[in-house]
Amino acid sequence: MGRNLLITGIIILVFILFAGCCGAAGPGEGGKSGGALSTGTPEIEISCEKFDIVSPSYEYYKTSNDIPAFSCQVTNEGAETVTVLLSSEIEGHSNKFEQTVVIPPGTTKTVGIHFSYNMPFYDLSSATSATLKTRISVGGETIRVDTENVQIEKSSVFSPELGDEALIAMWVTYNDPCIEEIISEAKKFSPNGEFIGYMGDEENVHAELAAVYYALYFQDVNYVSSTFSTTNAENAIYQQDVRLPYRSLKYKQMNCIDGAVLYAAILEKLDYETGIAFIPGHAFVVVNDGADYWIPIETTVTGDDLSEYWDAVEYGYESLEDPELEIIDVHFAIESGVMPFPTGTHDCGIKNLDEEAEGYRAYMESPAMDCYDADYGHIEDGSCTIDNAAYCREGVVYWDMDGSDCGGVYPNCIDEDYGYIKDGFCTIDNAAYCEDGAVYWAGPGQCE
Repeated sequence: MGRNLLITGIIILVFILFAGCCGAAGPGEGGKSGGALSTGTPEIEISCEKFDIVSPSYEYYKTSNDIPAFSCQVTNEGAETVTVLLSSEIEGHSNKFEQTVVIPPGTTKTVGIHFSYNMPFYDLSSATSATLKTRISVGGETIRVDTENVQIEKSSVFSPELGDEALIAMWVTYNDPCIEEIISEAKKFSPNGEFIGYMGDEENVHAELAAVYYALYFQDVNYVSSTFSTTNAENAIYQQDVRLPYRSLKYKQMNCIDGAVLYAAILEKLDYETGIAFIPGHAFVVVNDGADYWIPIETTVTGDDLSEYWDAVEYGYESLEDPELEIIDVHFAIESGVMPFPTGTHDCGIKNLDEEAEGYRAYMESPAMDCYDADYGHIEDGSCTIDNAAYCREGVVYWDMDGSDCGGVYPNCIDEDYGYIKDGFCTIDNAAYCEDGAVYWAGPGQCE
């Protein structure tokens, strides 16, 4: 599903870029700059696409995939071949693009303007404006300069055209040094203090996902409620601020989409294959279990004192049942050219979790620990599985064959000392027996 969306998105994006939807390099009727240059000879005409709203996410996608920011058509209407130098820049934000073009008489050539941008451009915390300057020179003499004010969106804005949702992978900055820092703390919660990913079995995969969950939980990264997206009925686009992972870690806040990209960045760095699931008004992360099934994690409960890792998974499975579910395969998107934003050095605010990890290990090793079942995963002590087929008793899974303890109609017993006792049966030492859901002490010979 994610692969099809990505391919569709790339096709749409390339079509938009070359169809002239991205903007004008200079003022003029119909979003075009141009007209013959009234300088005698040479006679040069230039017409550029409209380029007045600049999105850092789209621009990074284009620079990563060698797609021009916009294009200009340069026409030689004179009688002699002319060598033209075309230059362009967004002052204060991009490099100066320059290209020399040799144009025979009566010929038009298209020049794609390729920008590279400075690091602050990809980390803008607020929208700003800048001047786009495009210059034409012939024989070392400038014969035309067009200037235009452009609006630059803040880098956190995710507003793809319908079909371009795979660009969310740009926020999955797995190479950010902050991701390395949080992984160092997560290792303290992981089996044997390491991550082996798909080389382990299903139980180990869940243990490692839980380690990431608890590393973020003990960092006090809290959920902040906000609407994930607004949908324009006419254009059908998302509009959402998405925090880069380092910002979620630094400021200890994340909404649903922030949490999804943060988890995805950590898990992609650990060589897990991730996706981001969208349902109306909400997003959450999903992880390939190694057998091409998605494990969902409801990231918004990370800071919830009442929820554990397996609660997050259970809530995620409930969301997977939404009929409007769409999953963007982040791993495939990155492999296909949707590269995450570049990262610098940031203050991440990561705290040492030695003490918390020690308490976590002691709990996991305690005799009364909760259960782990290969089919059901984590089961809280004294609780039943979601389908009422089994229950956990002091670290041991018991199958509830007749449904008594898990909401069924047959009155079997649970005893504090003996656990599950089938109705009409005695305990293993013949000291007590179960009758109609109640435990009675056995009299002489009653259990023989």
